[in-house]
Amino acid sequence: MCVQGAGPAYRLELRYAEAATGKELPTAATFGNAEEAPNALLGYCTGFTQPFGPAHLESIQMRQFTGYHTRRRKGWSGRETRYEAAPRVERGLGLLLGAAVVCYMREVAPFKHPAMQLLAINDDERQHKTLVRYYRGLGFEAVREVSGDKLSSAADLMVWGGDGLLMEMPLERFLERWGGAVRRMGTRDQAKASTDAAPAGQS
Repeated sequence: MCVQGAGPAYRLELRYAEAATGKELPTAATFGNAEEAPNALLGYCTGFTQPFGPAHLESIQMRQFTGYHTRRRKGWSGRETRYEAAPRVERGLGLLLGAAVVCYMREVAPFKHPAMQLLAINDDERQHKTLVRYYRGLGFEAVREVSGDKLSSAADLMVWGGDGLLMEMPLERFLERWGGAVRRMGTRDQAKASTDAAPAGQS
């Protein structure tokens, strides 16, 4: 995890640990059945904290090779098998990134507020529904609609820069709901590392 902070602004990046050691990165299925090594960057989150309001999650992105973007196009050209090898890791990586952001807000950020907000952008109706469903699944709750057609949304439009559904979640709720899952990821990784390091014939 790479953390960059400048005052209230932050950028947290989730990266392959192997990239720093020069080890070969794993490949991922792409269009055309090709196998390509991804960039070391898995995903990132940017935003800022504020003294009198919830922390602001500006941009959250998981990179394309994690599998979500390829699997959602399954059947696009009639060759569904080309997507079968796409790794099913986007939820796990998203939780890991989310946990890092929450920990940053609670322990490092200059302004500490007990909640965080994001805007489920509404540039495309289908994608908007997917975003809202995903964030609700994480534990975010709707605050209000932000729309250029509403005069009451003027302030939100200046802050968020687009239409969508403003959603909020207490930091503690995220930790209570997903902390166990994130800890289990670490336990599995440690167990795998121990197995890989064991001499032949031992378990």
